[in-house]
Amino acid sequence: MTPRQKLLFAGLLAISAGLIFFRLGRQDLLGDDAHYATRAIGYFDYMSSRQQTTPVQWFGSRPWWSYLSFHDHPPLFFSIQHIFFNLFGVSVVVSRLTSALAGLGSVIVMFFLGRRFGGDGLGFLAMTALAMNNYFIWQARIGLLESLFVFWLLLGLLYLVKALQGDDKFFIWSGVFFGAAMLTKYTFLFVLPAIGMYLLWQERSVFRSKKFWFGVTMWFLIISPILIFNFEMYKTRGHFDVQFADLFGQGNADWPVLGNRIDGFHINLIEPMKSLGQGMSWPYFSGAVISFLAVIVLAWRKQQKLLWLLLLPAALMFLFLVYVGGAERLLGVLSPFAALIFAIAIFQLWKYRLTALTAGLLFVYCLIYIFNTNHAVAAPANRFLVSTLRKENLGFNQLDQRLSHLLRQKRAPEAQKGVTNWIWYRQMKTEAIDFSELHDQSKQPWPYLFVYDVNMYWFPLAWVFDRWRFYDRFFIAGTDEFAAIVSAPNTRAVFDKYLTKDGMIFIKAGENTKLKRGEEMSQTKYVLKHFTDQNIQPEVIRDDKGREAFYIYTELPR
Repeated sequence: MTPRQKLLFAGLLAISAGLIFFRLGRQDLLGDDAHYATRAIGYFDYMSSRQQTTPVQWFGSRPWWSYLSFHDHPPLFFSIQHIFFNLFGVSVVVSRLTSALAGLGSVIVMFFLGRRFGGDGLGFLAMTALAMNNYFIWQARIGLLESLFVFWLLLGLLYLVKALQGDDKFFIWSGVFFGAAMLTKYTFLFVLPAIGMYLLWQERSVFRSKKFWFGVTMWFLIISPILIFNFEMYKTRGHFDVQFADLFGQGNADWPVLGNRIDGFHINLIEPMKSLGQGMSWPYFSGAVISFLAVIVLAWRKQQKLLWLLLLPAALMFLFLVYVGGAERLLGVLSPFAALIFAIAIFQLWKYRLTALTAGLLFVYCLIYIFNTNHAVAAPANRFLVSTLRKENLGFNQLDQRLSHLLRQKRAPEAQKGVTNWIWYRQMKTEAIDFSELHDQSKQPWPYLFVYDVNMYWFPLAWVFDRWRFYDRFFIAGTDEFAAIVSAPNTRAVFDKYLTKDGMIFIKAGENTKLKRGEEMSQTKYVLKHFTDQNIQPEVIRDDKGREAFYIYTELPR
C-alpha cells in the first residue's frame, strides 16, 4: 500500500474501533449473552435451571468429556471469554471483549478479502461497507457467538480464495479457520455445503490436491472436541447436544423447554426480511439486495466464477435462517456477505459521479443510524433513524457495579457456603463445584444475605445474581425461593440455626425493570414488609437516563 492508502486504512480502522468500543458497557445483558458470560467465568457448563440441565446435574460431577464442549454450543467462544475474564477481571465490558475484538478483526480481514476480488480499491470499499453495517456493529458489541464466528469464517474464506488463486498451501490454513468457525457456532454446517457446491461446480481440480485434503484433515482435527463430546453424550444420555438433538428430532427429558424447536416445514420470508431491513437499515439492506442480484448477473455474464463463493454461502445461510425462524440475533452472520457484495456492486459503478455522491450520503446516514442504535443514551422514536435491534440500559449494569463494589473484597462465611450448597447444589458433589482457586481466602467474610425481587427479566439475573451464588456461594435467593425456604420446616430450621444472625439486603425492582409491571407479587410484598416495618429507607440505583431502576434495602447483622 502507498502511504496515502495506509493512512486511509488506519482511518477506517479507527472509525470501526470507535463504533465498536465506544460505550461498550452501555446496554444491559438482556439475552443469552448473560448466561454465556456467567458460564465462561469458570468455564463451567451450568444454567441454574431444572428445565435445561447439564452434565454436572446428571452425574453429580463433570465427566472428562464435558470439558470438551457445552451442552448447547461449541466451546471456543466460552474458552476465549474465560481467558479474558482471568486476564482483565469480571465485568460487562470484558464479557463483550471477545465479540468486540473479533468484530475489529473482521474489518481488517474484510479489506484483504475484498482486495482479492478487485484490488485495493475494492478492499477499502468492502472495509467501509462492513463498518457501516449496523447489524455487524451491533453484533460486535453484544457478547454472543456470532461476531467470533464471522471472524473465523472470513479468515477461512480469505485463505480459501488465496489457495484457489494459486498457492494450495493455504488450504491447510483455510481448514484451520473453518474448523475454528465450527468450534464457535454450528451455523458453519450451512456454509459447508455451499463451499462444497462451489468447488464441485467451479474448481474440481482441488480434489486432486494433497494440501486440500490436509486442509480437510485439519478441519476434522480442530472440530474433534465436539465430535467426541457428542459421541459420549449419546452414549451416556441417548441424545446429542442441544443443537444436534434439535436438528435430528431427538426429544429428551434433559431439556424439555428446548424440545423440537426445528419441527416441520415452515418457511417465513417476511419476518427475516423485516429483521434484516431494520437491522442493517432499510437503505443499506435495499442496496445489498439489489447488489446481490446485480452480482449474480455479473458472475454469470462476465464468467467471474469466484463471486459464486460469496453468493452461494449467503443464499444457503439465508434459506436456513428463514427455515429455523430467523431470530434477530442469528441473522447478523449475513452482514459480511451483504457488505462485500454491496461493495462489489458499488465498485463496478464507482466511475460515475452519482455513485460516489450516493455512497457518501449513505455513509453519513449509516453513521447516524449506528450511533442511535448502539451508543445514544436516549434514542429517537423514528424507526428510520434507529434499529429495532437496540438494547437498552434498564439499570442492571449499574446494579451489577454496585454489587461488585460491595463484594469485591469479601467472601462467603462457611455457614453461608454450607447452607447455599445444601439448598441449591446438593445434587452435585462438593468437589465438582469447588472454585477455591478463584477466591482469596484473606478476604473479609460477608455477613449479609441477599434476597432479590423475582419479578425481573430472567437473563440479567444470571449475570447479576446467579454468578455470585454459584462461584462464591453467597446466599442469594429470589423472593419466591426465600419464601419457600422460610416456610418449609426443614429449610427454616437450617436457616434459623446458621443464618438468623446475618444481615439482609433486599433488592426490589423498579417499574422499568419488572418483568410484569403493576402490582407486586405476594412474595415480594412479604419481604418488603419486613423492611418497611422497620422504617428502613432504600438506596436507589438509577439507569443511565436517571430513572429509578432498583431499591436496595439493608438490614444490619444482629
